Amino acid sequence: MRLAGLCAAAVLVAVPPLVAAQEGTSPAAPPGAERAALPSHGAVNVELNKLEPVASACRAYFLVENQMPVPLQEMRLDVFLFDLSGVVLRRVALSFADVGVDKIKVALFDLPDLACTDVSRLLVNDVIGCTIRNNENVPDCGDLLSVGSKASAEFRY
Repeated sequence: MRLAGLCAAAVLVAVPPLVAAQEGTSPAAPPGAERAALPSHGAVNVELNKLEPVASACRAYFLVENQMPVPLQEMRLDVFLFDLSGVVLRRVALSFADVGVDKIKVALFDLPDLACTDVSRLLVNDVIGCTIRNNENVPDCGDLLSVGSKASAEFRY
């Protein structure tokens, strides 16, 4: 993909359930110490704003709003796309990165060899990973996620 800056790549996921592993973690902190530093409130809102046909692909525009009290380093979502009959078209992993506190960012994904008019629904199957400063994992990040759509296709979690 040749989009710079605000663009990210949609990656086909054709593997068994994904497991996030964190290497090089520091020694265990006292119980509750990590939770105090990590967000336990706020939200990350992801809106499917528009689907646009481009050369041999469907371009999806997403708005990502970080309402957590810390910057969002990355959120990775496991997403299924469905056709007009409700049959799975494809599985993709979407990555949203570097969204500051109380900021909204536009992210673009090109879905190759797909007509936008064939997509009726996107479903977030799972939150694969969610990190804040220094690659700190946010436990239960899925609880902070909300989704919606202004596009012709529905977007659900």
